[in-house]
Amino acid sequence: MRPLFKGAGAAMIEASGTGLGLADVTERHMAAQRAASDALMEWDRRRAAGVVSDVAYAIAV
Repeated sequence: MRPLFKGAGAAMIEASGTGLGLADVTERHMAAQRAASDALMEWDRRRAAGVVSDVAYAIAV
């Protein structure tokens, strides 16, 4: 992939210490947010079905 920015612009966009660009960091963040959301929706589904108590749900969240 060809870099969009050169010089100082590229240095500002690159995530500190990771060598990843802003788009890569953003994609990873969005994937982590989706995974967390999916996990919470599964816990909500299990709590609504009575499989998990409210106390266990609160501890897990």
